Amino acid sequence: MRIENIEKFLSIPFEKCNCFDLVSLIYKKNGIDIGNYTDRNFHQQWEKVTTPIRLDLIYMDSVRQHRDHVGVYIGNDKFIHAMENRGSEIASLNLWKKRIKGIYRWRK
Repeated sequence: MRIENIEKFLSIPFEKCNCFDLVSLIYKKNGIDIGNYTDRNFHQQWEKVTTPIRLDLIYMDSVRQHRDHVGVYIGNDKFIHAMENRGSEIASLNLWKKRIKGIYRWRK
């Protein structure tokens, strides 16, 4: 999958777009409506994988209080996510690897 114009998703304030909202927005711009994570069938729509490709969901613990956190893999060991106090940004997957709970691919 190709993610067009990733720059337009950067620097969005967290108050306007939390981590799941950012993931949902990126998927929508790529023609996929992932719905809400509280939807009954949400978890059935994802396949756990070991090696990420572009547009895979990275599921991890956040830095604070071990809450759930998500981002979207964009390639080259990088993912985009939204952090409280920083907004949306690109980060190195390698720096977060100890916090990763799983990598998931949308089932087509």
